[in-house]
Amino acid sequence: MKNPPNKCLISTLLTFQLMLSAIYAAELATNLNRDGSHISKESVRTMITFAFVTSAIWFGLTAVSLCGLVINRIYLLIPHLIYTIFLIIFTFGSLAVLIISQAPVWPHILASITGVLLSISIIEHFKIVISIHNYSKNGSRDECMMRVIGEK
Repeated sequence: MKNPPNKCLISTLLTFQLMLSAIYAAELATNLNRDGSHISKESVRTMITFAFVTSAIWFGLTAVSLCGLVINRIYLLIPHLIYTIFLIIFTFGSLAVLIISQAPVWPHILASITGVLLSISIIEHFKIVISIHNYSKNGSRDECMMRVIGEK
């Protein structure tokens, strides 16, 4: 591979995902731990719990993926890659429901930003996984080296 993928870009995208998942998990945990008067139905509480668990898993897998990126271990990157595919489907499905239900604009914006971030991340993540796989197969140091942002 002449131009190895840029690990700086994927590490930045993963850091944004880490922050976003922490924010989502904290917000959902706050909603679950309130007195409960704002949650009128048990189905809403179940939905919030599901979203919290999804965000917590996302946070954990993103942290593991960052560690795998640093130490070049493909088996630490694969679970996050697979889970990100699930999250993209979930995010754009949620966005479709928000549009159909004519929800306020703010959730549309958050879902759109999250979906775009995940879509860009999965492409870069896949490139890194292939690069690390080629590195371990061929033993070529050039396949997995860090490139500075903007370097061609």
